[in-house]
Amino acid sequence: MSVLFAILALIADPPPLRWGGDAEGGAPFVEADPRDPSKVRGFDVEVAEEIAKGLGRRSEFVQVAFNVRGHRPERATRAQSGAVRS
Repeated sequence: MSVLFAILALIADPPPLRWGGDAEGGAPFVEADPRDPSKVRGFDVEVAEEIAKGLGRRSEFVQVAFNVRGHRPERATRAQSGAVRS
């Protein structure tokens, strides 16, 4: 019975489609909106929003900082707010 309630909860409020990019250096694919830096804009933003819309979900951007030395993404936590890990 609890499984049924869990499924119904997901249907009523589906989780966001989380996707990542580098808003600090990823233009024109994703960049901070100069009018509102808390928002992002760009090609990848539009694609993610369309995919999320098709899935009946909302899009949620996650800042991913890139390590220049190794060219590998470093996962930024919410507490870091986009800061690069050392």
